[in-house]
Amino acid sequence: MLYDEMGRLVDEALRLNARMVQNAMLLTVAMNYAWTASQHREPRRTRSEIKAHVKRQARTRRPKRRGVPTEVAARGLRIL
Repeated sequence: MLYDEMGRLVDEALRLNARMVQNAMLLTVAMNYAWTASQHREPRRTRSEIKAHVKRQARTRRPKRRGVPTEVAARGLRIL
């Protein structure tokens, strides 16, 4: 009876260790996916910021060529 109980406890400990290892591996994979996603998001954000900056510059340059003051052109106001 004592040996049966000890065998059951050892079996349970092994199963618990296996579950802990499995959880650790799943956590590692999840962290890897999160890190990869964050690394891909940053260049996209930078690219969109650069495009927006270029568009703002273009919207400011056109009115300036027509003689509109820089402050007014930077606000993007349309002058009729």
